[in-house]
Amino acid sequence: MHTSDVELHSLDPQGPAVIELVCLAKREEELRAQVDDVGRQARAATAELAEAREALAEMERHIAAGEVDAQSRTKAERRLARAEQTASVPWPQRRAGAERATQDARHALQLHIAEHFSEIVEELQENGRTAAAQVDHAAEAFVPACDARAEADQILTSVVALARHMRPNDVARTKTDAARREGIALIEGGGERAPELRIAEPLSA
Repeated sequence: MHTSDVELHSLDPQGPAVIELVCLAKREEELRAQVDDVGRQARAATAELAEAREALAEMERHIAAGEVDAQSRTKAERRLARAEQTASVPWPQRRAGAERATQDARHALQLHIAEHFSEIVEELQENGRTAAAQVDHAAEAFVPACDARAEADQILTSVVALARHMRPNDVARTKTDAARREGIALIEGGGERAPELRIAEPLSA
């Protein structure tokens, strides 16, 4: 898993260890983007070389037929020369170098986590406790909201029933019955669990 997969840049770091963690993760992400960019440049250079060669061959065809003048050949030849120069760049070595730089950045990230493990874990777990509390608050607000919706349903049905016969499904049914039950179970069960690490030591970097 890459650091970009876990969205470390979405954190609001507080302590110096996590601030540095986010910076290191961002650097690795930038270097990984460079690897992709080198790959795109290499593919574009190969495609341009093929197109320039074909364009010059087609130009020679039209010159031979007397359809264009020789000046057009010069332009096509210059394009081919530029394409050959770009294609001759050692793209595999550039990509390999970019990949090695990315690996170095990953190692620096792993080393930082190992050296500041407790501090980093504690701040991330505190973020988790805050998020879990937000889940509880949302559940506590959700259940009364569902009850208010049910009451509105009852009032609407009873008022309309005074003027006409009501049939099943004349009023749109709620979509939240199951969610309400789960919300009640969550609250009665003590609320959401915060993510807490169950191991004491980091994996070796």
